[in-house]
Amino acid sequence: MKQPVGSALGLLLVLAWEPASVEAMRIHDMAESDSYREKTVGMVGRGLLNMTTGYVDVFTRLVDESMAGPLVLGTLRGLAVGTGCAVLRTLSGAVDWATFWVPGFNGAPVSPSYHECLG
Repeated sequence: MKQPVGSALGLLLVLAWEPASVEAMRIHDMAESDSYREKTVGMVGRGLLNMTTGYVDVFTRLVDESMAGPLVLGTLRGLAVGTGCAVLRTLSGAVDWATFWVPGFNGAPVSPSYHECLG
């Protein structure tokens, strides 16, 4: 009886996450717009998103690097790279939040994907 409940919860989680990731991509695209109104809304959204989710990079890179290389070295490399990416993403969000009002400046974007820092 636990299997169908677990499968249903997993499906619900995937369905709930997909619109959020699509909306996050839209926010990143809006922040790069030439339209001042769209850019400001996008930069505020991207800034808040990056400032509040920067820590996710640590876990994502930790798992990615651990699976890619030898366990101990991959884990250490993932921890170092993930921490650097988390700091970079959080600072990028702070720059976006602080400078959203500046015309012609689209911030310091990082990759929308947590599997890479810059992109």
